[in-house]
Amino acid sequence: MKTAAYSTLGTPAQHGGCTFQAIQVKLDVAGALADCPLHDVAGNPPPAVLRLAFEKQYDAAWVRARLPRVFGFAPVFVEETECALLDVAFVAAPDQGEPVPFVCGDHHGRACLFFKTDGPEIAARQRIAAAFWALLLANPDDLADFEQMVYHEPSEMWLKIGCLRGTLYCEEAGD
Repeated sequence: MKTAAYSTLGTPAQHGGCTFQAIQVKLDVAGALADCPLHDVAGNPPPAVLRLAFEKQYDAAWVRARLPRVFGFAPVFVEETECALLDVAFVAAPDQGEPVPFVCGDHHGRACLFFKTDGPEIAARQRIAAAFWALLLANPDDLADFEQMVYHEPSEMWLKIGCLRGTLYCEEAGD
């Protein structure tokens, strides 16, 4: 996998004809719509560990807890957007085709992938997303503990989001 242009994080992982590598770069996905949400590919019913997180819209916590297990690094939280827990850049190197950068992020707690607006066609984005989410869903209960405070501007409250011994939570933080 060609990653010379990027500083890499953790270790690469392969699934579905793609190699994924977390990279340390701020990708410009301004104007990109939340694309390829986890919710759309997690199954019906989704794995038990995700059911409440989907219902209460904090499934980004599950993704945050899976990344250290799959890629061997814990994402650094940088509060730049309202109620966003995730903002991790990746590059996908399909077995056939050019590498494609994307961001694994969330929109108000809902995990999704963001591709550059001038990025690959919809079918290529969907193939990459399907492989990425399948990689994380391959062992849904293998979660790393974490805790993060996130400000939720519309409700003007701080939320404590995390995972403790395999249980995800999102609760209003006390003063």
